[in-house]
Amino acid sequence: MEAVMTSNIGLFAGGRLRRRRFFAWMCMYASIFLCMFVAAQVSWGTWQFWTHREGMGLLTQTGIVLSLCLLLTSKFSSMPRVRLYRIWIFNIATAMLLLTLFLFLKREYYSRPFLLITWAGVSLLPPMVHALVTKTLYPARAALCGMELPDNLRAIRNLVWIALPESPSDPRPDIIILDEHVAISAEDTRCITKLSSEGVPVMGIDQVYEDLMGRIDIIGRPQGQLWRVLQPKTYPLLKSFLDYCLVFLSLPIVVPAMVVIALGVWLDTGGPIFYRQIRVGKGSRPFTMFKFRSMQPNSDIDTSGQPSFTSENDPRITRFGRWIRRSRIDELPQIFNVLRGDMSLIGPRPEQVPFAEEFERTIPSYAFRHTIAPGITGWAQVHSEYASDADSTRVKLELDLYYVKNQSLWLDAIIILKTIRTVLSAFGAR
Repeated sequence: MEAVMTSNIGLFAGGRLRRRRFFAWMCMYASIFLCMFVAAQVSWGTWQFWTHREGMGLLTQTGIVLSLCLLLTSKFSSMPRVRLYRIWIFNIATAMLLLTLFLFLKREYYSRPFLLITWAGVSLLPPMVHALVTKTLYPARAALCGMELPDNLRAIRNLVWIALPESPSDPRPDIIILDEHVAISAEDTRCITKLSSEGVPVMGIDQVYEDLMGRIDIIGRPQGQLWRVLQPKTYPLLKSFLDYCLVFLSLPIVVPAMVVIALGVWLDTGGPIFYRQIRVGKGSRPFTMFKFRSMQPNSDIDTSGQPSFTSENDPRITRFGRWIRRSRIDELPQIFNVLRGDMSLIGPRPEQVPFAEEFERTIPSYAFRHTIAPGITGWAQVHSEYASDADSTRVKLELDLYYVKNQSLWLDAIIILKTIRTVLSAFGAR
């Protein structure tokens, strides 16, 4: 069962939840300056640190960098499946390292004790303050109407589930969630109308599932609605431009690495270095995808002449191939697919033609993932393991459809960061 951090619930709700979110981030902001204040006193030996002219310059630069870091974290943490403390620690580490490097290269004044104490303090205190506000002082309350609590939402963190109030003394919900596909009683209708007029937001379970889980429910949502919510946007045009820019910028690093990997593949098997396979791309058009060979030659076809899924500890995988599959670097040749326009850096993973045809027969909405270009990495790849059956494919499809609908520069940035973690942890690799 999944547990997803729900600090983003304040974004799609109003009233008390917006005030709760604003108060939590203001407390984090205050804790940052508290850490800097303590670091300045320890480093310069006086509470009147403003008398230290060079120190005030360093204090100002650090404050600006950390303020930008807080804004960036606020944006990232509003997305589903993003844990605030993880993205905060990453942003703080990156920001402090870049600030230290900038000061060193510019030969400007910097204090190692101040920077180290500030780094340690802001890495720990602001997330603790945020958790105190959102979990203990002001927990969010959600009321369900017309349905039981779904299992996939039961383990959601930072959210207290309550019943609709029947009297003025009952706890008042911060958000009302209802199933738009079933009728509700007249009494519940009056209660919801009254609360809505008082500023309590009312949302459908489909939208809540999407915003908190980062998936689009393809079972509960009518299929006709998918055509409406998955219309192409203007961002894919910018994304294509960024794909080409990033690929060309990475070539001086990627090409030498590919030469070394190609040598390793050849020494391990003595067979072909590259593996070519027909996959399904945008608009359900087939294309030839490239990978480094990680299996024995001609071993991807079973005894019936059909392609087969890779299993755990598959004996067809070579020694060197197992390593490049775990680290995902067997996918590097797909940058040439990006240059050819067959793929993007980020998008739904392209599937083999026979598997795609089978999934389209068993999952009617499967072809929706082909409305955009497939990617080397994507929202589904970093959040689910290897899919080898209809159930796991349905989960990946729900994740893919979320990306199709919500693709943006911010979401792509999160996917890149999660891809780095996935590569280092070998999550979902076979």
